[in-house]
Amino acid sequence: MLDTTKEWVDRKFKVNIRDFMRAVYYIDTINQQKLNELMIMDEEGRTIEVSDEELDEWRFTGLNNRDFIIQLYSKINEER
Repeated sequence: MLDTTKEWVDRKFKVNIRDFMRAVYYIDTINQQKLNELMIMDEEGRTIEVSDEELDEWRFTGLNNRDFIIQLYSKINEER
């Protein structure tokens, strides 16, 4: 019988628990802030300006800051 255990293990997505917990803490901290007090930056460290209208619209969705940032990132990438 062919032993595929090593091959299977090598294909698993590896998760470092410390890195995972840092990411969770970071996202939780972002979500605890007021959205209009976040300074959101792009990959080059430039501040992304978000209009008051966009912020007002988002407040009524009931979604969190993480989702806002993901939506903003998608919008920026579509425009490129």
